[in-house]
Amino acid sequence: MSRGPGSPATTGRAVLSALPAVLPVVAVLGVSLTAAALQSLGLMPFIGPPDFRIEAWTGDTIELVRSSGISQHGPVAQLHYQPATLAVNRILGGLNTIHGHIIAGHHHSSFGRIPVQKDIDEGSAFLLLRQESACLVPIGQGIADGTVIRAKSLGAHTLIRVALDGGTRRETLTVEVADDPRVVAGEKVGLRLGNGHGWAVPE
Repeated sequence: MSRGPGSPATTGRAVLSALPAVLPVVAVLGVSLTAAALQSLGLMPFIGPPDFRIEAWTGDTIELVRSSGISQHGPVAQLHYQPATLAVNRILGGLNTIHGHIIAGHHHSSFGRIPVQKDIDEGSAFLLLRQESACLVPIGQGIADGTVIRAKSLGAHTLIRVALDGGTRRETLTVEVADDPRVVAGEKVGLRLGNGHGWAVPE
């Protein structure tokens, strides 16, 4: 009976010797996938009692991370561009939170005077600006100027991080642009808000 390389006996011993290394990986992946599915259904919340819900998987609206205590229900576009909290903004990939103050329906900060929703109270607030909602313009031709800190290529898009001029806090703004914007760190640029208005949440 052959006992050389490739024989059934040799192959069996190799499989058995590899099991101690493979089984923990399979177990971790299985637990992680199960936990993610249960959390999305509200059955394994980070905070609060379990509450089964399937809204996140049906229709054209989202019940956002209700199981973790962060709740906002609405159309996808509304959640992205009008998040109820800083946490919702972060979860949905928002990169910009600019500190300032609400005065007469406008957010005042180092990014300029930006009209926001009318029902927000005056006082300290953060302007939540999606990175794809801002654009680069020649210096002096936008609502604010700044200095490029870095440019990170994402293939078809590039993220440009800009330190805003002025203000008592060192605020930065990330802008997502198509292709290669041909800007380098240290270059001065202007910034403009694409749709002319913003969204803010109280501090």
